[in-house]
Amino acid sequence: MQNKYVGDIGDYGKYSLLRALSGADDNESLRLAVVWYLRPDDKKPGGNQTGYLGQPDKYAALDPKVFNSLSKIVKLKRRNVRSVRKARLFPGEPVYFEEWVPANRKLADRREWLERAVTDVAECDLVFLDPDNGLRLYKGEGLRLEDEPPNSKHVYFDEVMHYMGPDKSVPDKSVVVIHHATPMLSVDQQIATALAEIDRLVEGSAGAFALRYHRFAPVRLFFVIPADRDRNLLFARAAELCRVHGADFSLHTREQAA
Repeated sequence: MQNKYVGDIGDYGKYSLLRALSGADDNESLRLAVVWYLRPDDKKPGGNQTGYLGQPDKYAALDPKVFNSLSKIVKLKRRNVRSVRKARLFPGEPVYFEEWVPANRKLADRREWLERAVTDVAECDLVFLDPDNGLRLYKGEGLRLEDEPPNSKHVYFDEVMHYMGPDKSVPDKSVVVIHHATPMLSVDQQIATALAEIDRLVEGSAGAFALRYHRFAPVRLFFVIPADRDRNLLFARAAELCRVHGADFSLHTREQAA
C-alpha cells in the first residue's frame, strides 16, 4: 500500500467492499482490522484514477459514505491512510495497523513486524490485508515467507494464516486479502491457485471465495477466507455487494475456478 493511491477508483471499490463485509449498514457488524502493508510512495505513475469523483450520479448512490469521504480527501489533497482512518468508514471500533512494512528483506525483521500486527488485531473479527501487489504467487504456486527474502510488496500465504488465530483447525477470525492480478498468469488461474492454496493451508477452512473488482486496470481481486461461524454471513454480504454494484463486482468460488 502506498499513500499516493488513497482516493483512486481502487480505493472506492476496496472500501465499499469492506463496509459491505463488515456490516456497516447491518445490525450484525463485525469488528474490522485494516493492516496496511505500508510502503513509501515510489516515483512510478499512479494514483491518478480519480475521474470517478466527477461522476456522482454514477458512483455516489452506490456507497455515499465512501464516495463523499474520498471526494473530500482528494479535494483537500490529504491522500494518506491517516485520512482514511479519520473518515470513520467502518462500524464500531476498527483497528488500523499503520507501521511501515520492513523494506530490508530480512526474514527476522519481517517476522517481528508480523507478530506486532497480529497482536494489534487480535480482538477483531475480520482482518483486511492491504499489500502493494497482493498474495505472493510464482509460477502457479503460493509462496511462504521462508521461500525467498521477504518482499514488502506482497503478503505470503503463511502470513495470512497467522492472522486467523493460533489454531489452524478452528480459525477464530476471518481474513480478506487484496491481490492485484499479475500478467504472468490468467486471472482465472490466479483465483484457482490462491483458493486451492488457502484451502490446503487452513485446515478448518469453511471455504474461501474471491471477489473481482472490474473497474479499470490492474485487475483487483479480494480473497475472503472466512472463519466457520462467519462463512454464510460473509458470502451473503458478498453476493449482495455484487447485486448492488452490478457488473462492477463478481463472485468466484473454488468450484467455479476449477
